[in-house]
Amino acid sequence: MTMKTYKEISNAVWNFPGIELILGDIVIDTWKKVTYDFISSKPESERYILTLNRELSIYPAGYIEKAGIKKIVLARDLAFNSEYRAAVPDPYRNVLYLSVNGSYGDHDETYLVHVIHHEIHHMMEYAVWKNMYFNWAEWNSLNPEGFSYGSGGAVHADEGPDYYSVTHPLNGFLNLYSMTGGEEDRCELAAFILSERGKPVLLKHFKRDSILRRKARFLSDFINRFAGKEFININKYME
Repeated sequence: MTMKTYKEISNAVWNFPGIELILGDIVIDTWKKVTYDFISSKPESERYILTLNRELSIYPAGYIEKAGIKKIVLARDLAFNSEYRAAVPDPYRNVLYLSVNGSYGDHDETYLVHVIHHEIHHMMEYAVWKNMYFNWAEWNSLNPEGFSYGSGGAVHADEGPDYYSVTHPLNGFLNLYSMTGGEEDRCELAAFILSERGKPVLLKHFKRDSILRRKARFLSDFINRFAGKEFININKYME
């Protein structure tokens, strides 16, 4: 597939002209450790772009740009330092890399949508604090007494326990990945709040987890303040 064809695809279905959508080209990352293959299927690229359009439209106008995203690179078999990833946020260069076929063979649409919102929140937090790993004391205080996060989100889907499935391992947390770091906890919860398919998960666990409800309210207020308007009404999940 030629570059011209890729441009024709993006121009035909991409709804956010203020953000450069890149297919079929190499974009060098800050660390020079990101690698990927080009998308070889027009239906695959069009299908993913339509999904991306739908999910980005959830946010108020200008939100994505304010979050520091100027370029979105779509690719297959995305990797960082030779380890497969579903996405790589590079806020230092205002680039978000997204894998249209997910990571480790998981390309279910629910998972891909979750990844989109998770990574947007990473970029948003960097826009706020200029720090991808901000240690937010006010957030930490919402967690169960005595809880401490792990060493960060550098865990891999093919190693050790299942980090990503919703197992509700502890009040305040939907999965083990949320417990690896405060930034990952917020990004995971943001993805469940903003994804239509994440809502039933929240409803199920809100009923018996007051810590999770408190954290969801706090995070929604934070996102709404960044947006400059209330577009998340978390209370409707709790009715």
